[in-house]
Amino acid sequence: MKPILALASSLLTVTLCAQGQPEEKFAGTWEGGFNGSVFVVLKIHINGEITGSMSNFNLEVDEKGNVSSAEAIDGESPILKTRAQDDSLTFEWNTDPKEAPLKFELKATGAQAAQLRLLDTGDVKIKPFNMTKRT
Repeated sequence: MKPILALASSLLTVTLCAQGQPEEKFAGTWEGGFNGSVFVVLKIHINGEITGSMSNFNLEVDEKGNVSSAEAIDGESPILKTRAQDDSLTFEWNTDPKEAPLKFELKATGAQAAQLRLLDTGDVKIKPFNMTKRT
């Protein structure tokens, strides 16, 4: 009976470790740039749950959804309602609690690379922009 219990315990440990892996790839500091300047910094912490913050920024896009202008603004706001699944981390972010939060997806495209995409943008088309993990 003990060997079965030990095996079950080992399988449970392996399963729990495997479940914790998706979010680990997102832990750290990510930067998004435009024309050689960083305009957004996303900090992600894993402490049993996914928490973090994103710096405030202004973003403008052209009619095709490409970033045409981007600049950093003072301050940062927490990321909320985080959820990691496979190669994606979704979260909400808001600089003004009186307004509806913006929804984002950070999709890993490499070990130190990802794309950040605004979700639910309505009629405004916004293409994802590249993020690089600071080392």
